[in-house]
Amino acid sequence: MLRFLCRDLRKQADVDVGSHGEYSAFMDQCFDYDEREYTYRVCMFKDAKQISKGGGSDVTIGYWDAWTGPSDNKYLKMKYANGATCWNGPARSLTITFQCGVDHKIIDVREPTRCEYSMLFETPSACDEKIATTIIHPNHEEF
Repeated sequence: MLRFLCRDLRKQADVDVGSHGEYSAFMDQCFDYDEREYTYRVCMFKDAKQISKGGGSDVTIGYWDAWTGPSDNKYLKMKYANGATCWNGPARSLTITFQCGVDHKIIDVREPTRCEYSMLFETPSACDEKIATTIIHPNHEEF
């Protein structure tokens, strides 16, 4: 048991959780988004799944791969790759785009092109320091 715990801690230490550790709040957390036919579940820095509400089996959309945001802030997007292969198509993948928000939550999931999913995720981790302080302490005033 201790051997597995040490291995997991070493693995977590290797994960890039932001330039100031701002995405460490996600470590080992999963988030769901429900729509008519499916529930989408992303387990941060692990995997993403599409779960059928009709009782079918779960489909892996992808496994944590890398930060893929623009050069001025690579932490605005993350990529999950090498998911289950689509019938007669490519392996599924997911790109998560982060935007500033009060809570950690998925606000939209789409499939803009076949087998390539996009997710919009709100989080205080994507806010700059001044905005984050305002969100966390809305009535705080500097003197």
